[in-house]
Amino acid sequence: MLNIRKLRKEKDLKQIDLASKLGIRSNTLSQYETGDRNPSVEMLSKIAKVLGCTVDDLINDTNKKEKEE
Repeated sequence: MLNIRKLRKEKDLKQIDLASKLGIRSNTLSQYETGDRNPSVEMLSKIAKVLGCTVDDLINDTNKKEKEE
């Protein structure tokens, strides 16, 4: 599952606000956050840019890495 929800909340953004910045509907963003739908590579790049992170940050579970160390 992607880290979109976690990173969005860290930026104190509501789902509707992030969706608006991305030019998508909030239910599409919700599907990305729950894993019901996968964003395109282009959309991942756009999400990362808006959230000020890398695509890698969106894809990889940093909490899982920290637990393994």
